[in-house]
Amino acid sequence: MFWKRRRSDERRRHSDETPHCSFCAKGEDKARALISSPSNNEKETPVYICAECVEVCKSILEDRKKGSDECKALESFPEFMKSPANRIASGDQATPWVEGYVFDGADGSQMAFWACHETTESVSHVHDFDEYMLVVEGCYTLIIDGQRIPVKAGEEYVIPRGVAHSGEVVAGTRTIHAFGGHRADRVPPS
Repeated sequence: MFWKRRRSDERRRHSDETPHCSFCAKGEDKARALISSPSNNEKETPVYICAECVEVCKSILEDRKKGSDECKALESFPEFMKSPANRIASGDQATPWVEGYVFDGADGSQMAFWACHETTESVSHVHDFDEYMLVVEGCYTLIIDGQRIPVKAGEEYVIPRGVAHSGEVVAGTRTIHAFGGHRADRVPPS
């Protein structure tokens, strides 16, 4: 969008002040075109951008878009992470309608991966160890002391031991949790 020339631009044109690109500093005489920022205040100094810098900005934005298209999230955890031998027993889940898998650390800690298939709530519970959570996709809203804390894709949160917490989870949400102790048991072998 090109902004019309303002009176302040005309005053600068007839003074010693030559408009120049605010990014590359090319003067009006060297730039292919200068675009001025909009303003309703004649006393404000406008910001200018030249046509060449607009092209550079467009190129940067296109590269970022390409990069984000190439780095799309998986639709689910990879199959090797979903071994039936690591499936969390439904009685060990604080949240209904989730599919969970657990892995044990040599020190008794655990990592769990959960995928939520329905929008639901988790019951309030407490751990005797710290919990770290990372939301891979979707949103998990923690509820601690009545405070709602939305944790969205790419965000993480640490819940200290002894802190009662519950939550609300949106269908399609996937999370990864690390526990400083034993959190979940597996489905017994058939």
